[in-house]
Amino acid sequence: MTTETSEDCGVVVTSKTNLLRLSGVDIGEYWPQIQTGIERSFPPQACDVERTLSNIQQALLENRMQCWVGIVDDRVVGSVVTAIATDNCIGAKNLLIYSLYWPRTDSGETWEDGLQTLREFARGTGCQKIIGYTQSGAVRKRVIELGGEAKTVMIELEV
Repeated sequence: MTTETSEDCGVVVTSKTNLLRLSGVDIGEYWPQIQTGIERSFPPQACDVERTLSNIQQALLENRMQCWVGIVDDRVVGSVVTAIATDNCIGAKNLLIYSLYWPRTDSGETWEDGLQTLREFARGTGCQKIIGYTQSGAVRKRVIELGGEAKTVMIELEV
């Protein structure tokens, strides 16, 4: 899979949501908090933590990935890191949720609003689906409640 930048795509997210996309300046300023969320929600393929964090930070600053934060009552309640991923074999372009850190999964309205924001962004960048990995039963449950599917299993073998 490859990722592409969304900087010049002209996407305007219009939903009334509390999921906000951070700018490069915000990412630099809030990196310690963002880093904590990413560390607590690493995807299974991440190996070298320090190198992975450095790569993610660079990709965010270069706009090859996006960082979103959830705001409820003027406080950050979670973060999502996404990337536009293209499967070159089949030509499918999807918005990949790379990491999701949302300690309280019971905030249904926030999840619905956030999902709407991600859907608008994905549509605006030409994505077909929103995809992601998770090991959390609570996240799988919430995705199903929101009309999604959580049935594919990622396999992994050491080389």
